[in-house]
Amino acid sequence: MSTAKGVVVALGRPGARRRVRLAFPCPLTGPDEVGRLLPPLRRPADTQPPR
Repeated sequence: MSTAKGVVVALGRPGARRRVRLAFPCPLTGPDEVGRLLPPLRRPADTQPPR
């Protein structure tokens, strides 16, 4: 894996043009780090989005 400091995520239905870049605090050394850094971003399915 490259030393990327973020990932671009598509939002919405397939073909939607909305994109968000999620920044990481440091370069990643491998795919295992993605799983370690992303859990804080997950929410339970019944959580309401922030307003």
